[in-house]
Order: sequence, then structure tokens, then C-alpha cells
Amino acid sequence: MIRSDHEEILDTYPERVALAKEQWRKARADREKLEATLYLSAKNNNKDLTATEIRAIVQASPQRYESVLIEAAFEKIYESLLETLRVHKADSRNYI
Repeated sequence: MIRSDHEEILDTYPERVALAKEQWRKARADREKLEATLYLSAKNNNKDLTATEIRAIVQASPQRYESVLIEAAFEKIYESLLETLRVHKADSRNYI
């Protein structure tokens, strides 16, 4: 028999994992969009800069740094929820 905590996790975590994955993907898309915006802005403001210099400006941007941190936080949440679900799925086989 499956213990009740396993039942609850097996019932609720697939939705939570899917939501976390969606949030992580959205954060990644937001970061990529911000990087593109910063790149184009730097390119338009400084016509003499090389692509490498523009990429360095984008990489050093505080907005990009914040965006990367947000993306990493959502990725960590997703991975944590997914790992919990995997452990409980594997463990639930022992109680059936």
C-alpha cells in the first residue's frame, strides 16, 4: 500500500513540476529577449564597437545579471520539484 504522503506528492507534484518548468522557460525567454534588446541598443548607440565588445557590454549589464539570477532560481525550483517527484515515484513502487 502506498503511504498517504506519497499519494499526495504523486497527485500534486506533476502539476507543480509542469508549472515550474513553464516558469523556468519563461524566465529563460525573458533573459534572451533582454539580451537581444541590450545588444541592439548597444549596437545602435555605438556604431564603432565590434560584436565582441557589444557582447561584453551585454554580459556586464546589471539587468542581464538580475535576469540570469531569476532564471537560475526558477531552474532550481523546477529541478528540486522534479527530483522529489522522481524519488517518490521510485519509492512508491516499494509500497504497492
